[in-house]
Amino acid sequence: SNTIQALTASGAMIEEESVEAAATSWSSSEPRPRKYLVFVNPFSGSGTAVKLYQTTISTMFKQAGVQVESVVTESAGHAQDLVATRSAAELESLDAIVCVGGDGLLFEVIQGLKSRVDGMYLLHTLHLAVIKAGSGKGLATAMLKGSGDALDVISSTFNVLKGWPHPMDLSLVETTGDANSTSHVSFLSLTWGLISDVDVESEVFRWMGEVRLTLYALYRFAFLRIYPGRVWLYEPEGDYNRKNLAEQLGNASTPKDAASVKLPPLSEPLREGGSCEG
Repeated sequence: SNTIQALTASGAMIEEESVEAAATSWSSSEPRPRKYLVFVNPFSGSGTAVKLYQTTISTMFKQAGVQVESVVTESAGHAQDLVATRSAAELESLDAIVCVGGDGLLFEVIQGLKSRVDGMYLLHTLHLAVIKAGSGKGLATAMLKGSGDALDVISSTFNVLKGWPHPMDLSLVETTGDANSTSHVSFLSLTWGLISDVDVESEVFRWMGEVRLTLYALYRFAFLRIYPGRVWLYEPEGDYNRKNLAEQLGNASTPKDAASVKLPPLSEPLREGGSCEG
């Protein structure tokens, strides 16, 4: 079978893995070659994404018999614009859109899909994948930890080749109240205030790699800002009141039990009042 030997960053040889096995595990009912649209962010992390793609990731795709169209992004928004303007037939012919970079690149792809007329359909049917190569790689790291794999590019690429999709929750975030009201689809987490400032403002130090986040966080802690805001709490009546929810969550012995606790449906209208300012 086809195998690949890859070097770690330190130059040490890692154990051989069967690319062919990963390729055939996708589905025996799909004999045709798989097709990936791959975006590579050359500025991800400390600028190593392109090298990683050329030396390791593309080799593994080739050995797995995957048809690849690769795009090295040229500027912020490039991937978003390309996904937004591709024909429906082109996107529907893909098995996956793969992002080689951090969370920001996948965020762009999702915004591009959202902006389309057929966006909701594609978000439900098109597989999206991310290979960790950036400084903000929360989703890729979470997936690798969840599957018990090593936190490296090789394992990340094999997960993509195996092609075992998992559903992921998305949230719609809308900003209102000014002339520049916008809406974005968010995944993994939503932050405001200090954490957002550290993420966004440290972009100018991207050349430093992941350490930029730690150093800039220390700087922001030293010069704290005040973030005025108002939080509105919705406390529904009946089976969904706070006491019942607290009891159910308190009795949950595992994360799975906690996840099964029913929360108020989003379709319910908000009751007037019940605000808490902070």
